[in-house]
Amino acid sequence: MSKTKRKTKTTFRIDPEVLRKFQRFIEPLGLRRDKYVNMILPEAITWLRRAPKNSPTAERFWKSFRDLRGGSHQKVAILLDATVLADMNAACAEKHIPRDQFFETFLESLFTQPANGNGPAPLPRALDLIEDPWQDGDDGTGQTPFDSIIMSDFTEDD
Repeated sequence: MSKTKRKTKTTFRIDPEVLRKFQRFIEPLGLRRDKYVNMILPEAITWLRRAPKNSPTAERFWKSFRDLRGGSHQKVAILLDATVLADMNAACAEKHIPRDQFFETFLESLFTQPANGNGPAPLPRALDLIEDPWQDGDDGTGQTPFDSIIMSDFTEDD
């Protein structure tokens, strides 16, 4: 008997351009937005918990910044696992980060190369691999992924 996790609908206010870019990558990958977010958000929360705590001044800055841009933000309803939502809310409160700012940055981190330059952005890399799964396989030897089924020396005389 499988347990279904309790879902809670929550609304985030995010930059519409961030949402548009995120959607541009997940659609060709065949990913369902809410299901994908539920799958990877716990790992993002783990990373957030490793980060230092924001100063009270930084927290006020982000709140003011978001208030100033409030009219340009789009409301997005997401169906999240209740435990994931509670964990995210707790981590954001603990780190003094506005929840909507964290969620927007989380989405953006999926299609933008990390600021530290460590590795490619995850969704563009995934899309590249889906569109050309053998792109890293050409090592100059002339071997192909299908060599195991090629028997050019096999004849009826053998």
